[in-house]
Amino acid sequence: MAADPRWVPSPAFVKAFETACAAHGNHSRKINQEPYIGHLMGVASLVIEHNGTQEQAIAALLHDIIEDSPMTFDELEFQFGPIVRTIVEACTDATFLEKEEEKGIRHSQSQADYEASWWSRKEGYLTRLAKKDHTDPSVLVALADKVNNGEKSAMDLRGKTKEEIEKFRASFNTGFALQCKWYQGLADAFTTPNKKYEPLQQRLVDRFVAAVNEMYPR
Repeated sequence: MAADPRWVPSPAFVKAFETACAAHGNHSRKINQEPYIGHLMGVASLVIEHNGTQEQAIAALLHDIIEDSPMTFDELEFQFGPIVRTIVEACTDATFLEKEEEKGIRHSQSQADYEASWWSRKEGYLTRLAKKDHTDPSVLVALADKVNNGEKSAMDLRGKTKEEIEKFRASFNTGFALQCKWYQGLADAFTTPNKKYEPLQQRLVDRFVAAVNEMYPR
């Protein structure tokens, strides 16, 4: 075991884990009810394993907290500092209240209206991500998030019957066409020419692209 790690977990890292557990303790993945904290731990692990800083690892643990809990960006910054806030802000495409409003659209209006609202925020996220280069600290956190989700979803689909696959895809917020557009859009945004990853992080990009091609081949 190496005697000199790149960084030593600080009280802020421990606090971030505790905060994530408190915010997401009652959440689970849609398919198999796995505790959602497993996803957050997985994202943080990928960040750490791919040369991430402690601030990036903390942001990985907290990357969904604005979307899935009432915590505000100002509260996040007060507890964990401006660097973590900036990374989480870049990984967030809607606040908790905005997503609640979107759910209201889903229940009170047509599926087409809901999907238009959903795609509008996702398209904005893709545009912002595509403009970032590899030096932006939020890119590694976002990539780790999508790799963890993408590989898990691809694994869940393997060996399934047509009916099981349709049931799996029906659990998503939108229909297949937008699911495909979203994941393929992410693959494109992570592979823009302005991103020149180091070899270790490039392998992470390749893992995500492989997962997308397995689930939504072009």
